[in-house]
Amino acid sequence: MRVHVDIQKELNTCVTAVGGVLLDDDHGPKNPTKADYWFPHANVVGELKCLSDNYFDDLSFNDWLNRKYQDWVRRGLAKGISGRAVVNLAHLPPICAHEVTSFLRKRLDGSLKQANLQIKNSRKELKADSALGLLILANDGNSALPPGMIRNIVVRSLPHKFSGINSIIHFTANMRSGLPGVDKDLLFWCDFNVKSVRPSVPRDLIRQLRITWISHHAKLSGETVPSFSGSVTDLYNLKFLGR
Repeated sequence: MRVHVDIQKELNTCVTAVGGVLLDDDHGPKNPTKADYWFPHANVVGELKCLSDNYFDDLSFNDWLNRKYQDWVRRGLAKGISGRAVVNLAHLPPICAHEVTSFLRKRLDGSLKQANLQIKNSRKELKADSALGLLILANDGNSALPPGMIRNIVVRSLPHKFSGINSIIHFTANMRSGLPGVDKDLLFWCDFNVKSVRPSVPRDLIRQLRITWISHHAKLSGETVPSFSGSVTDLYNLKFLGR
C-alpha cells in the first residue's frame, strides 16, 4: 500500500532542514494572513498552497465545460458526441484549449492572489522589505490542472500581477504522472520565474529544497520515484495517472 504524504507536515520538516523558519499565523489555517516560511539566509519569504480540490468533481465546472463543448460543436471546432465521453483538449484546436485555460486561470488566480498578499504581509512583519517571494504550489488531487497547464497559467499571470511573488515551485507528492516513452511512474518538481520583470529566488535555495524533499519523500514512501526534470515540451506531455 502506498503511503499518502502529508505535504504540509513533511514540507515543514524539509524547510527547517535547509535553515528555514516556520511562521505562525494567529488567524489559523482557515483565515491565513501570513506566509508559511522565512528563509533568513536567502532573504526569501515562502508560502505553500496545496491544490486539493479537483475541478472535475465540481458540478459548476462540468456544466460550464459541457456548455462550452456544445458551443465548439456549433462553431465547427469539435465533433458532436453522444452519451458520456472523455474529452481530450490536446485533440481539439488550440482556441478550445485556450478558452479552458482562461477559465481555469481565473480559479487559480485566487490562490496566487492570496499567496501574494500573505507574502507581502510577512515582509512587513519581518521588516524585510527587500525579501523575495517564493510560492510553493503542490498539486495534491486536482487532476484538471496538469503541470503544463499550470505553467501556462503562471507564465501568463506573474508578469502582470502578484508583484510579491518572484518564483514558483510546482510539484506533486501523491499524484503519479506518465510521460510517453518512459516506462516508469514519475513525480515532478519544476520551478518558474519572471526574470524579465523581477529578480528570481536564489537557485541554491530551490536546489536545496528539491534535493531535501526528494530524499525525504523516498524515506516516507519506502521507494524512490523518479523526479521529472525535463524540458518544457516534456512538461506539457506529462499526464496524471489514474493508479
